[in-house]
Amino acid sequence: MRKFLPKLFSGLKFFSVVMAIAVADSLVLNFFFDQIKSKYIIETALSYHQEFVPFLEEIIAGRRPEVAAGKVSRPFPPPLTPYSLLPTSTPLPPTPPPTISEDELYSALQDYRTANGRTHLVFEENLCVYARKRVDEHLNRLETLGPDDKPLDAHAGFQRDADSGELFKVTDMKAVAENLAYLPAYTTATQIVEWGWDTSTTHRNAQLSNDWTHVCLSGKYPFYVGIFGHH
Repeated sequence: MRKFLPKLFSGLKFFSVVMAIAVADSLVLNFFFDQIKSKYIIETALSYHQEFVPFLEEIIAGRRPEVAAGKVSRPFPPPLTPYSLLPTSTPLPPTPPPTISEDELYSALQDYRTANGRTHLVFEENLCVYARKRVDEHLNRLETLGPDDKPLDAHAGFQRDADSGELFKVTDMKAVAENLAYLPAYTTATQIVEWGWDTSTTHRNAQLSNDWTHVCLSGKYPFYVGIFGHH
């Protein structure tokens, strides 16, 4: 019996080594399997995300409620802010939405200011003359826009007219401010005022300031201009 014990222990030792190697191989294989499975799950999730997000955005856009007159309510974050510009390669809809009138924009601004405890501004035709000019400048700019150009001119035209004095001559105002927006996704005056300019601190301050006494908001899809002034 004693002579068989060394062989038995040797056999058990060999068996243990073989089992340890097998377990190790199994762990390695399981690890690689988990890695492959994880990579597949991640790739599948990313693919699903890329396909689902546009669909979700369409649902949100379709269900976004209109803002009640005299109340500020933005239940969903806006898809664009005045300076969150779409790539210039993004095509505009073949049929633009109905034109938002100057009266609609003015009413939306007055409701917005009332909801924020601000005074009313006087609608001024001279400011509209200049606002329309700036809208047309941006529409013309869009037609010749280069691949690296942005739709808005960053107030370059406004600065040009201020430096030349034309701005104050046309508006008949001592002080003037400008809000610009390129908003292809918006189709109502309330969206322009409360979801567009309100999301930018500078634009929000301009349209809520009590320093201004007169205003005109004008636009032709997808550009909108707000001109504020006082004598």
